[in-house]
Amino acid sequence: MLEYVCLGIAIWVAGRRHGLVTLRTRLHSPVKAYLLGVVLPGTLWAVSDELHQLVVGRSCSVWDWMADLLGLLLAVWICRTLEKRWDWLREPAA
Repeated sequence: MLEYVCLGIAIWVAGRRHGLVTLRTRLHSPVKAYLLGVVLPGTLWAVSDELHQLVVGRSCSVWDWMADLLGLLLAVWICRTLEKRWDWLREPAA
C-alpha cells in the first residue's frame, strides 16, 4: 500500500505540471479531477501489476488490489490536505 501512496503522490506532482489543474478547471471539481487524474491511472497500474504476477508462488488477489486502491485514495487525501493548508501548493510554478 505504501508504494501506491508514493505512486499517487508522484502522479499528483506530475499532473500539476502537465494538466491536472486544467482538468480541475474543466470538471469544476477538484475531487473529480483527482479521482480521474490520480486514482484512475494508478488503479490501471495496480490491475496490471496484479495480472502480471505469473511468478511461481505469487497469485493475483482482489484484496491486494484493494490495498493498492486504498493507498491511492490515501495519496489523494494527503495531496488535498496539503493544498488546502498551504497556498503555494495551490497553483503550479511557471
